[in-house]
Amino acid sequence: MRFSTNIALAAIHSGLFFALHYLAMKGLFQMTNFDDGFFWSRIALILFALSWLLVPNYLELIREQSKKTSRRTGLLVFGNKILAGVAAFMILKATDWGDVAVVQALDGVKFVFILLVTLFLGRWLPESVREHDGDSKTLVQKFVYITIICLGFTLLFL
Repeated sequence: MRFSTNIALAAIHSGLFFALHYLAMKGLFQMTNFDDGFFWSRIALILFALSWLLVPNYLELIREQSKKTSRRTGLLVFGNKILAGVAAFMILKATDWGDVAVVQALDGVKFVFILLVTLFLGRWLPESVREHDGDSKTLVQKFVYITIICLGFTLLFL
């Protein structure tokens, strides 16, 4: 896939909405206590997720994919969602306690761990989540991305 204006706009759009989300969460935590803020943010997330079921194309895609998914893959997805829920709780608690920029910088470190996990445990993962593009250009790109994350993390704490 080549880099294009649409991809750049989607990345900027995504980044802006992630920033707005965490700034809104920080504001919510400052106006209410953590428990109320966490509860209402999860209710909003559930309503947003359920709204996708109102779109017939998405509902059909979900049904089709559910039929194709093996039990092992389903268990991996379920375990992943449990870990993601714990991680979301921890990120929101950190946002409540500290600076949003620091929390997001620390959140960027997860990509370093994702790369390490896929490098060392990739052969035991299902085919659907394995890395299929192992050429040298892709590896250099990943190394550059990880280097940028580490440099940004270092600059934040200088």
